Amino acid sequence: MKAIPIVPVKGGRVTGIRYDGGLRNNRDFHDVHLVMNHLTKVYDTTYFMDLDAIFTGDQQLQLLKSLCEINTVWVDPGVRMADDVIDPLVAGGEWVSMGTATMDSIEVIGDAVEFSNRVIPMVQWAEGKVLHRYHTGMNGMKDLNYHLDLFMDMGLESVIFMDLGNINRREGMDPDIIETLVGTGMKAYLAGGIKEQDALHLSGLGITGILLYINDLLEKISRERPRRIAVEPYEIIDIEPAVRLSPLGFPEFG
Repeated sequence: MKAIPIVPVKGGRVTGIRYDGGLRNNRDFHDVHLVMNHLTKVYDTTYFMDLDAIFTGDQQLQLLKSLCEINTVWVDPGVRMADDVIDPLVAGGEWVSMGTATMDSIEVIGDAVEFSNRVIPMVQWAEGKVLHRYHTGMNGMKDLNYHLDLFMDMGLESVIFMDLGNINRREGMDPDIIETLVGTGMKAYLAGGIKEQDALHLSGLGITGILLYINDLLEKISRERPRRIAVEPYEIIDIEPAVRLSPLGFPEFG
């Protein structure tokens, strides 16, 4: 089974994330290359969650290019329109994920496939529902099945299921969701509530891979060296370890 750590990056620096009715980041930042150097000792692939792109549409392409020189990178560039997948692929991303929470419409995936076969749909989920900005007229598991059926009709072979509501917790994944994903016959990757120790069990159920939240690693790095944060556009100061949450404007969901 493939295990891939999630690396959330805002303003060129790694930060922790949580979901509390909306996606939020911790205002304690870490050097992205320091984090990557830790990860590449263990993992051959990392998942670059581009928070700048997700929240504002501004992709961190130069940073992505440099990270792709260190390790194999999957990237979430906050896809809204189909051509948003092009630059991350040119920058070196191996796969580009397309999240339901940022896409303007579900048809965007089909259009993106015309640009490249290295795109993977991602169902983003929280509080028992698929997160999206477009209207499907469905809720819960019915909405999930609707999306999975569409992906299969498009001929897509892989899917990421990301439980954002459980992204930094370890409460496991709903067995009904796992059964539904495996039942499609697609290669399914799980994120949210997943521990690396779950890999063997999930592999036995038919899950292809897991995306791991790296909070433990960030805490370890925080203990090893003081954090630094930008308090003015061009000023960086050292601060003592502390967690301060700052809400960020995630797109409105339907």
